[in-house]
Amino acid sequence: MAITNSRLIYHGIWQVKNGLPIITSQYVYSVEMAITQQFIEMGCHIHLLKCHVDHVHVLFEYYGDAGLPSIFKQVKGASSYYLNSDRLIPESIYWEKGYDCYTVSPNKLNEVIAYIN
Repeated sequence: MAITNSRLIYHGIWQVKNGLPIITSQYVYSVEMAITQQFIEMGCHIHLLKCHVDHVHVLFEYYGDAGLPSIFKQVKGASSYYLNSDRLIPESIYWEKGYDCYTVSPNKLNEVIAYIN
């Protein structure tokens, strides 16, 4: 049997509900840790996670068998639940429905990292 080699890199983006600017600099760490934990639990490797005041960018690889909708549902749902239940930020955080997700060629990884930063 032939050896199959696959590398799928994704650039995911989603927004705070109603575009509210609630991820201020003092809460970025808490939000990033909540999101990171969920991506790790889903079996993803994060290359870059960047929170802006009203949206999130994440560059990640995934090797499991769950589909992208399942990954984003888990990450968004569990991260907002964790942040809200533990009151890690003063305002409750909710994510807009949906997300954008694009595949990234491995040879364009550095360009996408520069864009996100």
